[in-house]
Amino acid sequence: MANEQNHESGNAEETAGAVPPVLDERFAWWRARQRVSRRKPLLLIITVFVGIMLVLGCFLLFTLIFSLDVACVRDNRGETMCTIFARQSLPPGCPPDCQGAVLPGANLSGRDLFDADFSGADLSGAQLQGTKLTSSILRGANLQRAELSYAVLNSAILDGANLTRADVSRADMRRTFLEGADMTGISAYETDLSAARLRYANLAGADLFRAKLRGARMFETDLSQADLGEAELYGALLAKTDLEDASLAGADLRRADLRTANLQGANLKGAWYNAQTAWPDGFDPVEAGAVFQY
Repeated sequence: MANEQNHESGNAEETAGAVPPVLDERFAWWRARQRVSRRKPLLLIITVFVGIMLVLGCFLLFTLIFSLDVACVRDNRGETMCTIFARQSLPPGCPPDCQGAVLPGANLSGRDLFDADFSGADLSGAQLQGTKLTSSILRGANLQRAELSYAVLNSAILDGANLTRADVSRADMRRTFLEGADMTGISAYETDLSAARLRYANLAGADLFRAKLRGARMFETDLSQADLGEAELYGALLAKTDLEDASLAGADLRRADLRTANLQGANLKGAWYNAQTAWPDGFDPVEAGAVFQY
């Protein structure tokens, strides 16, 4: 009997100390809320950090995009070549007034610099692939070892410019003024120099293989040891031009005026000429290996 009373007393105490189910659920919810509240500062910090990084990333991406340029040039075979490069800042007012600008090694590829004045500018080693310099003035400019392949320089003025070891391969240099220019060792593979003015220019050792010099005007021009293989010299004037040890193999010399040119040691094997080609007195083109074309 006593044991039963003790058992009932123990059950009553357990029942009195137990938390009602409704209060237990509320307590569990409160504890979960407390845990979330304790985590809120950490979540806020992570959210702010991620937001800052996203904004910074977008800013850097847009900065990179707007600091790049794309230059596309079409070669003689009709193939298009595109290059992505960093945009080069130019001095205030340039273009058009770029006189005396100091830009050695500058990357100006693909830029439109039409009618700009770069007289006396330092563009040595500059990257100017595909750059549009139509009618621009580069009188006395330093373009030593500059990269001008596929550049557009038609009707540009480069009198007295330094183009030593520059690369103008496949550039458009029609009607360009190059009087007195130093073009020693220049690379002008398949360059179009039709109707160019080359009086007193120095092209000693130049690579003019397959260059177009149709109707070009030369007077006392130095082309000694130059490679003019398969070049087009139709109707060109080469008055008092030095062609000593130059290669004219396979060149088109029809209607060319060579009457006062120095052809000593020149290679004329396979060069074309016609009845209108003017040779120095006593010079035998057949003996030199040239081929007559009607």
